[in-house]
Formats: sequence, C-alpha cells, structure tokens
Amino acid sequence: MIALSDEGFYAKDGDSPNLKFCHCGTRNIRMLVETVLSIFTQVCHLKKMLHQQGVYLQAPLTFTPAAFNVLV
Repeated sequence: MIALSDEGFYAKDGDSPNLKFCHCGTRNIRMLVETVLSIFTQVCHLKKMLHQQGVYLQAPLTFTPAAFNVLV
C-alpha cells in the first residue's frame, strides 16, 4: 500500500518507504477521493451520528454503507 502526499509534507527525520510525493497535477485521484469522502461525510451527517440513540442510530448506519456501495 502506498500513501500519497503533497511535496510540502516532508518529515525532518526521514520519510517512510511507502510514502510517495506527488508533483503538482499528477496523481489527482487522491484529491478526488478526499473530496468525495468530505462530501459524503457532510451529506450523511456522519459526525453527528453519535448524538442519536438506539433505534434512531440504526437507520443512518445502514444507509451510509448502502449509499457508499451505490457510489462505488
């Protein structure tokens, strides 16, 4: 598995061997994935799910994977 990063995030003590740095305009799939997950978090209200209780939590928990499968 590789981890993609911008060129501005180098570690002072050395980088891990699976960390790949992307030049500007290359490997834009990382930005696409981050954008989709950000939108998905806001649409499904994933950060607010913990405030619900019991039966009211079951519906969003079943809807979220179903919506993700439709998107994939």
